[in-house]
Amino acid sequence: MEYKYRTFTKFVSHLHLMATKGDTPPLGQTIAEKILSSRSGGPAHAGDLVVADIDYLMAGDAKGPKAVDIFREAGLPFRLDPAKCDLIIDHFVPAFDIRWASDHVKLREFASERSLNLFDAGSGVSHNLVTEEGRVGPGDLAVGGDSHVCTYGALNTMAVAVESGETASVFATGKLWFKVPRTIRVEFEGSLPEGVFAKDMALCLAEEVGLNGANYRAVEYGGPALAELTMEGRFTIANMAVDMGAKTGLMEVDEKT
Repeated sequence: MEYKYRTFTKFVSHLHLMATKGDTPPLGQTIAEKILSSRSGGPAHAGDLVVADIDYLMAGDAKGPKAVDIFREAGLPFRLDPAKCDLIIDHFVPAFDIRWASDHVKLREFASERSLNLFDAGSGVSHNLVTEEGRVGPGDLAVGGDSHVCTYGALNTMAVAVESGETASVFATGKLWFKVPRTIRVEFEGSLPEGVFAKDMALCLAEEVGLNGANYRAVEYGGPALAELTMEGRFTIANMAVDMGAKTGLMEVDEKT
């Protein structure tokens, strides 16, 4: 396999950022390929189409109610392990009209019907709940109805945002199809001087890559500057993968994870 790449460098104060961008390296597998291989039961490489088992589904009050409607209208069976799903009410709290109040009721009823865990209004922000409650972990494949599920990548979880139709499919099968993404490998080198934070690292990278520069790519983060960060800092960087158009963002496991 030919490996085409380019490298670029940029300085933010004393922070040196180096990123390698291009196709999947020919030797070994990327983190995304390893996870999709594991969950699909066979070798998965960039460009392949695979059907993979889902370890975790997050359905919030933005996309979740429509997913419930699709699931019910299609008369689908519910085959997802209830322990692998959370319904979370956090985006439209308090409900500002009857529509959102009705959607909240729909999620509460569906959680009761299917024995699903519900984080009701006031429990907290969805991505904080998922990570702090240990709902995902290293090597997991997760999907959720919010663009910033890529936050979970700081835990070495491949987390992909999906729409209501895909959520309904996971309810019915516990699986989902994926096109294995190519990977952009980012190495954060050096150390952070006073006044430079994880958000600066993420914004610097986003400026270099561009708004759509990582479309349908997995961004794989590493390097000594990243290793120095707290988990809060790592979540900040992973959270912004989608702001470059990325399918997901992923970090390696270490003692902090």
